[in-house]
Amino acid sequence: MAHIIGTLIPDLIIPNALLQGQLLPDLEDDDLIEVLEGDDAVIAASGNDRVLAGAGDDLAFGNSGRDTLEGESGSDTLQAGRDEDLVWGGSDADLLFGNMDNDTLRGGDGNDTIYGGKQSDVLEGESGDDVLLGDLGADFLSGGEGNDIFVMGRRSATPSTPSTGGASLADADRFLDFRQVGDDRIRLDGGLKFSDLAITDDGNGNAILRDAGGTGDYLAIVHHMTAAELLAHPEWFGGEAIAPPPPPPPPSIVELAAASFTGTEGDSAIVTVTRSGDPSQAASVNLTTTSLGAANPATAGTDYTPVAETVNFAPGQIAATVEIPLLPDAEIEGTEGVSLVLTNPVGTTLGTQTAASLTILDLGDTEAPTTPKLVDGEVLAVNREGTTGVFVRSIDNEEVVSYAVTGDSEGIAIDSQTGELSILDASILTGDEVLDVEITATDAAGNTAAGTVRIATSLDAALNAIDSNIGDGNDDSFNDAEDTVLVASGSYELPILDESVTLRGANRGVAGTEVRSPESEIRNGVNFSGEPTHVTIDGFQFSEVGLDASFAGSSLTVENNIFDETAGSAIRSFTESLLTNVAIRNNLIQNTATGFAAIDFSRLSGEISGNTLRDIGDAAGSATDDGILFDRASDLTIADNTLENISGSGIQLLGGLGASSNIAIRDNRIATVNLGTIRTGGGIAIEAADHSDLSIAGNRITDAGNGALTVFGRNPGTEIVATGNTFDDADGLANGGIPASIVNRIAGQSILSNGNLLDDGSAIALGNINGAGAADVMF
Repeated sequence: MAHIIGTLIPDLIIPNALLQGQLLPDLEDDDLIEVLEGDDAVIAASGNDRVLAGAGDDLAFGNSGRDTLEGESGSDTLQAGRDEDLVWGGSDADLLFGNMDNDTLRGGDGNDTIYGGKQSDVLEGESGDDVLLGDLGADFLSGGEGNDIFVMGRRSATPSTPSTGGASLADADRFLDFRQVGDDRIRLDGGLKFSDLAITDDGNGNAILRDAGGTGDYLAIVHHMTAAELLAHPEWFGGEAIAPPPPPPPPSIVELAAASFTGTEGDSAIVTVTRSGDPSQAASVNLTTTSLGAANPATAGTDYTPVAETVNFAPGQIAATVEIPLLPDAEIEGTEGVSLVLTNPVGTTLGTQTAASLTILDLGDTEAPTTPKLVDGEVLAVNREGTTGVFVRSIDNEEVVSYAVTGDSEGIAIDSQTGELSILDASILTGDEVLDVEITATDAAGNTAAGTVRIATSLDAALNAIDSNIGDGNDDSFNDAEDTVLVASGSYELPILDESVTLRGANRGVAGTEVRSPESEIRNGVNFSGEPTHVTIDGFQFSEVGLDASFAGSSLTVENNIFDETAGSAIRSFTESLLTNVAIRNNLIQNTATGFAAIDFSRLSGEISGNTLRDIGDAAGSATDDGILFDRASDLTIADNTLENISGSGIQLLGGLGASSNIAIRDNRIATVNLGTIRTGGGIAIEAADHSDLSIAGNRITDAGNGALTVFGRNPGTEIVATGNTFDDADGLANGGIPASIVNRIAGQSILSNGNLLDDGSAIALGNINGAGAADVMF
């Protein structure tokens, strides 16, 4: 633990800086830092620190750890950083930031501006006219004395964007003393207007504010105020004209461009120093070489020329280089090391990368790099020219490698530094061929290693190339990707899959709803033969035909794909044998044809999670245009999916062919379903059978058109339990215009409704139940 006391002039106290000619420590422990007079800047590192700002207009940043920042006198800017912190402004007008985790921020005297940041924070303005912004998380705001501004609203002017508060009442901020002491106001941000607010009473003398004109989120609970009082005084609410001052711009920061640099004896090493933040002013920093702390330390004057140089930055300059001469000798010494240190910043501050290592390669180095191989796959399929987004990788003992295409592989290129492959001539991509491309990796000492990379001109050729090696335990990839085909962007036809293989498209690892690169399109869909196990389809686009898993084997994974305008179901399987350990996740399915469910499975176990389904079927569609349809499943979880604009049911469990067991339907968001002409389903619909261990929990269903939860057909064998859901069918068109949260069509079927709510946060009651079995719904 360090105890650091500043001077009577402005100080800069940051890790490894100079103070009164002494080098400060790295401030990684639980430190106590006191600054005195002058406008000081303090940037702590990790550890549970305490910073006493003292007199002057000071800037303090706690960084990680549970810190205490005390502004004392002066107009201070105090930023807490990570973990749970305590921030106190002291006297004068202060600017306080909680940033991440659950923080407590107190303004003290003066007109303060307080930002809570993420998680659940406590904001106390105390005396003065303060501005309180809870930001993300359920926060507690008290203005104290003075005329204070409580801020709530959306994070942008788009009505549907996230806002203060959240989907449940527990997410709302709490204004604890609004207009209890001073002439307080509520500021509405992000385009939120007074007319957008739904203001109701909570039954405990407090008012609830909800964004009814946009997100529908609960924004705040105003304590000691009724809805009538707030509605009678719209002048208490204002727009962004009373916005607080913006946060200060980030300071200029200098640091080394990398943690390590390399050079060869007899040559020079080039070390780059970068500047980020505000580069508008001139700045400088000292760079010093030393053998202290280096691995196998080099000798100054013998192995290298020592450097102690001031690195200058002109206004606008963001990078500078320093040349370090490396001296030749006749000895074989192996690699040697030098430490690089930045100190004494002027007109800037030091960043995190203030030290680095310089490795000197001996001219006698003869160790070759490793054999270059494809990253994340054994074969690359590509059918058009351009960059492929696929890389070759080799490791040298010093990690300095350049790449080149050698041999007679015309029309193929490789980036010498990154190893990305490119096709320069489309004429080489004809037919169903496999091109053996020789790649040579060269290290800084001139040692080389060559390897063969296989590039197939079609998916059929790629699968044939690895067919004889599947399951042999030999991995020809760089990154543990045995039996994997990489598929560059382009349009392909896929043969029937009858082997255990992984196919990775151009958007492998990128969810269907995220920003994606040009797609690897499969035109004819995916079909199986012989029940191959452990097949993965990752990162493709299906635009005509989807995936039929009827003859697939266990451990099938379908993830990060886009299914758009498929002629039938996007993903389906009809089989009499149980398809186990299936994972269907993070796919985008949209605009499917009418007459088909988007995901349609029988005899399934595993997970269907994180998918987005929208615009399934059309308004004239049939009851079969469901989002997710399944029967005779076991040990299946359907979770965290988003379904909207579905012609049929959102999620439907059939029972006509047999019962399902151990089914968890949880945390899905379902909106605007049952749009078709036949409204017999629901947001979640359950057909009768002897189902067991059926859990429906944490789902949010709105505008279901027939009933958020619908149970129909013969009596299921066990009680159905629905816990902690939001069930709100606003229009109820299939029930004579009567809104119904739960429709129980069969008398005698027991349903337990446990903690379920309507969309406005009120509990579901008998008046929200419909169907012949309404009396059998228990609370």
